[in-house]
Amino acid sequence: MAGSLLQRQLWAKPAAIRRMRRMNADGRVLVTEGEVVQPEDVILRGERVPAPLLVPVARILKLSEPSLDRYLTKHQGEAVRQGEVIAQTSGFLGLGTRACQSPVAGTLELGPSGSGEVLIAPPAQDVEVRAHYPGVVVSIVPPHAVVIEFAAVGVQGVVGAGGEGGGTLRVLSGPHAAISANRISNAFVGSVLVGGLADLAALRRAAMAGVAGMVVGSVSGAAFEAFVAERHPMPLVVTDGFGAGGMAQRCFDVLQQHESREARICGVEGASGEPPEVFVPIDDPAAPRTRPPVLELGALVRIVAGAEAFSVAQVSAIGAAPALLPSGLVSRWIEVRLDDGRQVRVPVENVELLG
Repeated sequence: MAGSLLQRQLWAKPAAIRRMRRMNADGRVLVTEGEVVQPEDVILRGERVPAPLLVPVARILKLSEPSLDRYLTKHQGEAVRQGEVIAQTSGFLGLGTRACQSPVAGTLELGPSGSGEVLIAPPAQDVEVRAHYPGVVVSIVPPHAVVIEFAAVGVQGVVGAGGEGGGTLRVLSGPHAAISANRISNAFVGSVLVGGLADLAALRRAAMAGVAGMVVGSVSGAAFEAFVAERHPMPLVVTDGFGAGGMAQRCFDVLQQHESREARICGVEGASGEPPEVFVPIDDPAAPRTRPPVLELGALVRIVAGAEAFSVAQVSAIGAAPALLPSGLVSRWIEVRLDDGRQVRVPVENVELLG
């Protein structure tokens, strides 16, 4: 049954976390097993060769024949600058001249004979991967991956956006209140902001103000889609989903209790498939190793749909077989105890396990 549940976790107490850092390029590992690393340490370095860019010279110059020899101003193997003319035509007395410019810097390569095309091969790009977490390198995974272990408390999200970063944790609103755009100023440069909800204006303002990341309980689907489409690099972690439900109290409490500490946030899926998440590293060498959450009596779950959506509850019973629920759905079910003491029966599809 546990396999049907979303596997989001919450670490309310310091635990030993392991995360893989991977480089999708040829290169080398710069650290060794047992080495202590800090978030900004470069642990992997390599080169990535971008794909050549096809330039349809004959079409741009409106040539009636595909042969380019007489029109090229640059030739096979020559370096070109972005915007540099690589081919041109000259009309009578210089009138009607057309030019084709290179869209990128690189090396000119001829396309297939008679195609009227050239290729611009961009130079190799340097790639660096930083540790992102303060911890110890526990293993090197060939060819280009490193596993780092660190002690932390943290929260995983349902969805996320942007990249990754870190900064001082700042709580700007309660678990069911919104962070308004006018609360966000340049004073929060390098901070990771926490609140119940945020609209698109607040997300945009945070990204423009140099905020290091945002953790909110919920956003509207439209605001999230627009933020993603605008390709802001600022990491965003949404802990509870779309809508206006805010953040589950237990998730909020974990973050609020560690306000003013350094947080590490990742708005994208991790190298091993982890969901978007935020951690507050804790200097605790005795922190226990984590284990995957298991659906059992006493386990904590977050309700993600239905009348009790966004509530965190404790499992008090597990159904042995599918049953007809009050909603009219026939499903496998669990019974949970809410914070106010009420016992409710919910489909397993509507909950996620918390570690």
